Amino acid sequence: MQLEIRDRQGVKILHYDEAVKYHGGFHVAGVALAWKFLEGALSQCCGALSRDNIQLTLGATPPGVTDCLEYATRALSRRRAIVEPGFMGGPEVCCGSLSFALTCGKGKVLATVRDDALPKEFVDTAVRIDAGLASDKEIEEWRETSLALSSLFLAKDPEELFLITREGSLEESRKSGKTDVAAYPPADYNVTELPPLKVQDENGVTEIRLEEMIRFHDKDHFAGVVLAYKLLSMAFDDLWGDEIPHRKDITILSGLNPPGLIDGFEYVARAVSRQRHCLIASGNGAPLSPFGKFVFQVSNGDKHCALKLRQGLLPEDFASIGRKAEAGLADAGELARWESYKHGIGIILAGMDVAEILETA
Repeated sequence: MQLEIRDRQGVKILHYDEAVKYHGGFHVAGVALAWKFLEGALSQCCGALSRDNIQLTLGATPPGVTDCLEYATRALSRRRAIVEPGFMGGPEVCCGSLSFALTCGKGKVLATVRDDALPKEFVDTAVRIDAGLASDKEIEEWRETSLALSSLFLAKDPEELFLITREGSLEESRKSGKTDVAAYPPADYNVTELPPLKVQDENGVTEIRLEEMIRFHDKDHFAGVVLAYKLLSMAFDDLWGDEIPHRKDITILSGLNPPGLIDGFEYVARAVSRQRHCLIASGNGAPLSPFGKFVFQVSNGDKHCALKLRQGLLPEDFASIGRKAEAGLADAGELARWESYKHGIGIILAGMDVAEILETA
């Protein structure tokens, strides 16, 4: 199962299994429900929609639903989502009612979950779990029901799960979402030979590949995504050795917050949305970025791994050109150079050993 979404990298294919990986696997019924909403919405559009041109309205924010919508659209982290509990009615859950709207330009798709889609006992037990009142047996039975419901949802057409209406022209919206900025297509990112990162979550051990991190990232800071992959590879080896880290135990501090790096931390560790990432002010002689300094500290709760980018890896004007470009002040030549840095440096880093990239801070 897949969806087509457009961003600065062009049209990319998103996969349901990767949405589950990003979420962590516990509220998987919610992931499946949100995925079917997106299928129903995008089927109205005759092609891929631009992430930059999408706004969501949510009547409730249960974890699986919210994480799936974020994975596909990036609307919550990019402040293009509005939460209005009960704005269209629908089945009640602990945080509102299950209704959604996707707006793109002059078009909108509205959907309300049908009353018979979710068993009442399932919703009631979810409330008990969130409140910490459910027994281990209840939690395990609820997890099994969630998996069964996810399979049921995925096998249905969106119209069987939702009451769907459409307003305006989504075809016109799709066209208006295209970007005029040249971007490198995903096929140019030669990262398929790199081994996956392994993490644990409520769904067991998950393998996350760099190409999946790139699909999650919604702009073109490719080098930052590669650096996040390399950094976490080194930190996991240093802090956990042969063990596989659990996402909830990974805490990341960084001296900068560029889009690619932050998206990499989020997809692998859920560090940003789960409040396990924060910025640090000290740089300790680390190279400069338009967004801060390349210094990091990864912790497993008992000890930490302090790292910084090695000097000499970046062009001398990397930080200054980047500041101008990100502020919209760069001329055509400077902007082209910045675009080439974000792509070319990522390709170089992907082929380097992590010890050639990072050193102890």
